[in-house]
Amino acid sequence: MKEVGRIWQCITKEELEYFKEKSSRDMDRYLKEHEGFINEINDMRSKCKADKNAIKSDNCGNIHNDLLTNTQPKQFMSQNAYRERETSAKAIKC
Repeated sequence: MKEVGRIWQCITKEELEYFKEKSSRDMDRYLKEHEGFINEINDMRSKCKADKNAIKSDNCGNIHNDLLTNTQPKQFMSQNAYRERETSAKAIKC
């Protein structure tokens, strides 16, 4: 690294201008790409928000509610087995 620092200190003004110009062009390129990237991210975010709002709308909400009301929770024992268990528990308590 010391070698690089020593070489850098010895460059001429013309060479320094070359690197400054190259740096300036690279910074302009970076800023344009960055702006495009930020715009793309913002577009994706707004699309995502629009999709979420569409899901929350009445049409989608009603479909979702209909699906929820038509499904039955999983039962781990039959209703008859559950009644028999409750009846036998009551008989033991008496």
